[in-house]
Amino acid sequence: MSFPYLSDVVYFLTGLHLPLPFATFGILVAIAALTAAACLRRELRRLHAEGRIGMARLFAKDAQGRRTAVELAPHTLVGDFTMVVLFAGIGGARLFHILENGDLFWRDPLAMIFSRSGLSVFGGLIVGALAGLVLLKRWRIPVRPFLDAIRRR
Repeated sequence: MSFPYLSDVVYFLTGLHLPLPFATFGILVAIAALTAAACLRRELRRLHAEGRIGMARLFAKDAQGRRTAVELAPHTLVGDFTMVVLFAGIGGARLFHILENGDLFWRDPLAMIFSRSGLSVFGGLIVGALAGLVLLKRWRIPVRPFLDAIRRR
């Protein structure tokens, strides 16, 4: 049985027809991203407490408009990291789908861009990973310990 929308899940479990037009795939992606972010935050907090990963260094403008360095614990940036990687991954997945199906794209570009289907796993992985690496470099967080924190169970 297939459950493309939340209303299908509710109907299967309870027999009630409720107008819930939320895509099940999107809900599960959001749950996965929140769960991964919580695990990453916890692991980064542990690694930072053990001294295995240092402070992140961001540059911000002060009241006078000068650029100053601000140091933050790496686990405080997990929310920003997660959102950037998630949106970059979704955009990359759509971009690669368009590149893989160029003939369909040129027939009706708007329909393909704003379609609710058509994502490429490799595009999401590549663009999301590149966006994450750019953030780590920008925040001056060492890549190896951060990737180690992502890989931990």
